[in-house]
Amino acid sequence: MSSLNPGVSPLQQGADFALAFRIRQPQPTQPKALLVLLHGVGGSESNLAELANDVNPDTLVVLPRGPLTFGPGQFAWFRVAFTASGPRIEAQEAEQSRLDLIRFVAQVQAAYGIAPQQTVIAGFSQGGILSASVALTAPESVAGFGILSGRILPELEPHLAAPARLAALQAFIGHGDFDSKLPVLWAQRSEALLSQLGVAHRSRRYPIDHGISAAMQADFLQWLNGCTLGRTRRSFGRVAVPPRKRCHWPWVSAEPQRSALATAHRQRVSWRPPSWWSRTSSAACQSSRRRRPRCVRRRLSLKRSGAAQGLPTGRPAYFHWIR
Repeated sequence: MSSLNPGVSPLQQGADFALAFRIRQPQPTQPKALLVLLHGVGGSESNLAELANDVNPDTLVVLPRGPLTFGPGQFAWFRVAFTASGPRIEAQEAEQSRLDLIRFVAQVQAAYGIAPQQTVIAGFSQGGILSASVALTAPESVAGFGILSGRILPELEPHLAAPARLAALQAFIGHGDFDSKLPVLWAQRSEALLSQLGVAHRSRRYPIDHGISAAMQADFLQWLNGCTLGRTRRSFGRVAVPPRKRCHWPWVSAEPQRSALATAHRQRVSWRPPSWWSRTSSAACQSSRRRRPRCVRRRLSLKRSGAAQGLPTGRPAYFHWIR
């Protein structure tokens, strides 16, 4: 069978994979990451080819086809009826598709040698629903998931993984303010649930109906690059090297401290300013509030009192510089 879109491969199916799928072309010889894109109800895997074409060339983009056939070129992951009281789904079909996708993702990872830490699953509408279903019940299989104009099924609650297993998971939520199929209330519910579960997420709203706008696509791709290619850098996110600006304390040079912090940052070790730096900064803050540095400061693990280190009480023991 030939491909319907020059940007994707012919349909691939076989006993080695739980679902039929296409691959974004050209296919990377040594992929560094994996993105699984899921289409919506009544669509096909080729619907997201335009989004797939803008993904980093080093990423293997796989577009599986839903197991249910509604008509020529019309597929789905489960049947759903949109009623006045909200969407009603066939829960058994949704559960079977969730299990099939978990197996499919593991099969693709094994076939192309891609780790779960470099895997993201995302989709539009019903595809976004299944993306969340896979990630929130089998978080060890992916690094993150994206919900584009979708929602999180309330029926998923009995299968949710424990918060400890979800700690490393990341999510993206993109939704239209004027969505007529899935009102924006569903996005708000998804945000509340992810916050309750402790899942780090980024949420964006757009002045559109049910669909994927250019702005939503750009925001998703930016988040995707940080979720896959930036996982190593993000682990250092709470230790930042201060910018090279003139110190607002003219009698103290910040250059030695900046160098020490940069070295600690590279070596993944904690950096503590010397005692004279702490005493000077505390004394400066006590003598004149106008001499406080304008850069952002954050107290670390020590409490407000610096008595444990012999510093003046009521002042922070030292400052932690961030960008």
